[in-house]
Amino acid sequence: MSKESSSKHFIREFNTSGICSPQKHYYVSRSQDIQKALIGIEKNKYFTMFASRQMGKTTFVDELVGMLDKDIYCPVVISFETMIDFEEVEFYKYFTKELELKGSIKDIPVFTKAVDFKDFVQELQGKLKKKFILIIDEFDGLNKGYLGKLLHVFREIYFHRGEKFNLHSLILIGVRNITDVNMDNASPFNTNDELPLPLFTKEQVFDLMHQYEEETGQPFAPEVKEAVYSNTKGQPGLSNALCKFLVEDYNPGGTTEIGMGSFDEMLNFFIHGHISKNVANIINKVKQYKEQVVRVFDTQKKIEFNIDTDWIGYLYINGAIDCEVVKVDGRMSTYVKFANPIYQKKIYNCFKPDLGGESARYFEPDEPLGKYYRDEKKELDLFEIVKNYQRYVNRRGSQAFRHAQKRVDGTRVEAAYHYSLDAYLNSAVFSLGGSTHVEFPTGNGKTDIFVQYKDQRCVVEIKNYQNPAQIEQAKEQVATYAQTEGLSEAYLVIFTEVHPRDKLGVHAEETINTITVRSVLVNVNFEK
Repeated sequence: MSKESSSKHFIREFNTSGICSPQKHYYVSRSQDIQKALIGIEKNKYFTMFASRQMGKTTFVDELVGMLDKDIYCPVVISFETMIDFEEVEFYKYFTKELELKGSIKDIPVFTKAVDFKDFVQELQGKLKKKFILIIDEFDGLNKGYLGKLLHVFREIYFHRGEKFNLHSLILIGVRNITDVNMDNASPFNTNDELPLPLFTKEQVFDLMHQYEEETGQPFAPEVKEAVYSNTKGQPGLSNALCKFLVEDYNPGGTTEIGMGSFDEMLNFFIHGHISKNVANIINKVKQYKEQVVRVFDTQKKIEFNIDTDWIGYLYINGAIDCEVVKVDGRMSTYVKFANPIYQKKIYNCFKPDLGGESARYFEPDEPLGKYYRDEKKELDLFEIVKNYQRYVNRRGSQAFRHAQKRVDGTRVEAAYHYSLDAYLNSAVFSLGGSTHVEFPTGNGKTDIFVQYKDQRCVVEIKNYQNPAQIEQAKEQVATYAQTEGLSEAYLVIFTEVHPRDKLGVHAEETINTITVRSVLVNVNFEK
């Protein structure tokens, strides 16, 4: 059933590209952030606004300009996006034309150098009755060869604005922070205020979805709203994209509630079958630091978040990773985590190695598969399936991980074990008639593999052995997690690089808070 036929009036859409219009699209107003900007403009301030792709920067500017009093202000919005390869003279010529076109300011002498812009706004001081506001999008895409010169000019104008120059307010917009593009130690633009553009809150994501419900009469299940937010963490482009797919391609029709069945099907396609410009941009960024990024999947040791570390700063400002704040014994610590589960799943899939035919070795030749079922094939015997993985690794030894990425010291990254178990379970469970999918509930190393067979649903959590206390704590945690997921059993696969080689068949079963927890120790302490 089409949306047009479900209502007699025009139905808005979830927008995933370009400026978001309240008349055409479901819309989250950044009213508090807009108000801060308006107050700053009134106070004659200069701003920088830097945020990753599809955060809503262009929409924010459009709303901001729309709220300015045009009897007082003359706002001009231009973009430097296409100018990165321009020669300096060519750039200033283009800059002049954009000012004439967007600002309706006639007869501007053609600029040939940065100082010409200073002369221009000096002339405006007596020529233009309104207060001139210049907003430059994609500013950080400008050629570095002359970016510093322009920043120096902006700095000089700032100190004499109002009295000598009519550049009442200046807003520079981009992905990178202005300090990241400064050309020398003189800090030519240290006079600016930062204008943050935060992610959508949960309430804003819910409001976005509620607008659709109000207009169409078709509700989202409450757990679907939670799932949209938990998978996107409020990233505006992703939030809109998931909603758009849900209502346009996975819609049960009419006023039937859009439930988790539709969401799960949609998310599976979005992760495995859809190429998103937003996600593709993130993947291109993290590929530059594959060796470092794959360490974020480690469970044994978290990576300290330090914005001054090149790869952390670069991926943070581009929206791929975020900062996790943890308080332990009254002390605050910060660690690297992925920005949201969708990015993490896509990065995980991107870095997944080709295991080169290992699936043919998961089971012994001619091994009967009946022992991997229980209760007349109504359920899988997942304990036996996981113990078989243990036997597989014992047989194959280091060959099971020969495609693994290595650290500088030659040791395998922990993610190699995650990928191996994931590939095994996916292959084994599929051959037995079930399916699996990976979840990353914390944004860093914690990896859960969910197994589905008919009405049976189980969770397998992966740990890297540190000490006995850590394992006991992990058992408690997986039992608690299983309870919150409505499961009766949970599995813990523990990879160890420290146990001696005679510890090859260790497994255990116990009951914790009514949950059956089964653990298997996989020894990867291979002989050199």
